[in-house]
Amino acid sequence: MKALTLIEFSPTGTTHKILRSIAMGSGMRCVQTIDLTSPIVRGAPPPEIEGDFAIIGLPVYAIGIPAIILPYLRSLRGEGKAAALVAVFGNVSPGLALAQLRDIAETSGFRVAAAASFVAEHSFSTAARPVAAGRPGEADLREAEEFGRLLAAKLDSAVGVALGPMGIPRSPAILLRIKGRMTFNSARLYARAPRLDESLCRGCGICLRACPTGAIDPLSLAVAAGSCIRCCACVKLCPGAARAISFRMRAPVPWLLAAKSKKPKEPRLYL
Repeated sequence: MKALTLIEFSPTGTTHKILRSIAMGSGMRCVQTIDLTSPIVRGAPPPEIEGDFAIIGLPVYAIGIPAIILPYLRSLRGEGKAAALVAVFGNVSPGLALAQLRDIAETSGFRVAAAASFVAEHSFSTAARPVAAGRPGEADLREAEEFGRLLAAKLDSAVGVALGPMGIPRSPAILLRIKGRMTFNSARLYARAPRLDESLCRGCGICLRACPTGAIDPLSLAVAAGSCIRCCACVKLCPGAARAISFRMRAPVPWLLAAKSKKPKEPRLYL
């Protein structure tokens, strides 16, 4: 297997970094990237998978796959091609994401060859309350490259035979059904949409281009709370630090994140 297709959703760019490192380590040539961060891509029919092998990577939102990309993932056609699954989480937990992704990939006709979970800076991380700040760092990206090398070695040795079990953690079927039927990310229940400080805004439009849902009004630059998925791309990428996220009263999120940030978690590889 020499040709690789990357399928990714990466509003803040961390999942993209990890997938690129995996691809580099694998030694395969990337012939196609399907970037599900773009509303234009998600609004078009899914293309044919051009590579011999696919890597599907996404961030974990509220313990699972971002609801916004579920319909597109389910419409992909693997046609028997092998795939690796990657979940990127903010040092809290990979949750149900890999189990969800495995069910969807297998139903869509992919043969799951391997999986991994990696840590990246949490979407809600701030300078005052850092959670996995700066990750993926050099060590994370080296681990991603190593995963790519191990993945390529497994594929080379498995040509024409079953790929075998990977030991991906199983999740309760009832939770998978509930999460799979949700049409919005539950983060909206405890996190407000990012607000704009007009005194700091430079009018550069980076937030408009970064928003994966088109939730930002091009004139007022206000965020439509119902369309916002709380990915915080507009917060992280704003060069003037003009946006910030806040939490609803009595939401325990700040304390939970503080507790989870004390012990850095490490990547887990399933080969």
